[in-house]
Amino acid sequence: MRSNKHITTFDIFRLTVPAAIILFCFSIAGCGDGGGNTAPDDISGTWSGTVTAEGNLFAIAVVLQQTGSDITGNYATNFGGSTINGTLEGTYANKDAALAFNYSGFTIANASLTFNGNKAKGEITSFLTDDVGRVNLSKE
Repeated sequence: MRSNKHITTFDIFRLTVPAAIILFCFSIAGCGDGGGNTAPDDISGTWSGTVTAEGNLFAIAVVLQQTGSDITGNYATNFGGSTINGTLEGTYANKDAALAFNYSGFTIANASLTFNGNKAKGEITSFLTDDVGRVNLSKE
């Protein structure tokens, strides 16, 4: 037996519009970076603080330039009673930076820092002694 019920334009509209809206919403949610890969905070600028290494406390000044997740810059510290000036390079993502401190063309230390607003702290490992020290910085 055939049903006497006819499908009207209104019935088609009533069924397809909600489906189209749901598909549209899912397509928008799938666009972009997924929410986890937003542009990193800009940590460019002048930072100063201390390094505790080999049982000693040293002042340090760091100037960072950030381009996307790449970090370059320079530093000055009074390590061992004399001022050392060098360069640094590394990466930054999700508030964490991995930096290589270079002096006279050689990497002398690696640091892992966590940035929180105008503060940064973490560990630094010297290639000269394998000593692990602490770094505390504040943005000027």
